[in-house]
Amino acid sequence: MKRQSYTFLLFLVFNLSFGQSRFKPTENYIKQSSRASELYIEKNYVRSAELYDKLFKTYSGRGLRIDRYNAACAWSLAGNKDQAFHYLNQSLLTNEWVNLSNIASDSDLSSLHNDKRWQILIDKIRLNNKVPEQHLNKPLIALLDTIYTEDQTDRNNLDIIKQKFGWQSKQIDSVWNRIRIQDSVNLARIKFIISVNGWPGPNKIGEKGSSTIFLVIQHADSLTQITYLPIMRTAVKNGNARSQDLALLEDRVLTYQGKEQIYGTQIKIDSAGNCSFFPIKDEVNVNKRRLNVGLGPLEYYAKYFGIKYILSSKK
Repeated sequence: MKRQSYTFLLFLVFNLSFGQSRFKPTENYIKQSSRASELYIEKNYVRSAELYDKLFKTYSGRGLRIDRYNAACAWSLAGNKDQAFHYLNQSLLTNEWVNLSNIASDSDLSSLHNDKRWQILIDKIRLNNKVPEQHLNKPLIALLDTIYTEDQTDRNNLDIIKQKFGWQSKQIDSVWNRIRIQDSVNLARIKFIISVNGWPGPNKIGEKGSSTIFLVIQHADSLTQITYLPIMRTAVKNGNARSQDLALLEDRVLTYQGKEQIYGTQIKIDSAGNCSFFPIKDEVNVNKRRLNVGLGPLEYYAKYFGIKYILSSKK
């Protein structure tokens, strides 16, 4: 489980992801899951892990793959290797996890690397990879990996630079200038990819590749976003893009147009670097809409950005 800096997308805690089981989370499930993730962010790993245990017990052992993985991370950081491997194997066996690079590079799991069970786990993941890889477009995946790195590197350094020099500093301006230049290059690549392949799904370019296409569109100018919004809607219907990513793009387009956002995903930053939400339509029911697209409660999303927020029960 890794925290991404100021991408305004928050994939780690609040998104569900491709390849989940057929388990459909209830509103209460999402709230408990988000609370466990919140405890993780607070580095209360034992309490987070225990809450995941309680969550799965409440739902008779059923749950989302990402929550099992996050439970493994929490138990690993809490020093309980047995429970960490228990959840990793559940994720692997019940959902045929194939994302080897993410698991192998996740520092949350580094305490498991010297355990003999780790190599057994890695070998199983490699075996899972054999069949799906036959259908993947590996050259395109390699290109998208490069684009993803170029899209995220400077953005992930914004927090550090902000803390050192301030949000209105020349150093921040310099980073944003580099980001804008790189975004234009990446957008040209993504436009070409879509023109040739349509909006390719994770069955062709993997989960990371599919998310990369969305990221570049999300970071593009408003006209590009409006142009590709209906294309992404079709991609979601066809299973080639995620509904929670579409929610982010829908909100981004609305806020650019000066309209109220639907899902509360868009954050604005003032001159002092403080975050707040753009106006939200029918705010009292926003968590219901977020649940429908696989996003966690707005209260926990707000806390991640340091926003003191309580959802009003009144319109």
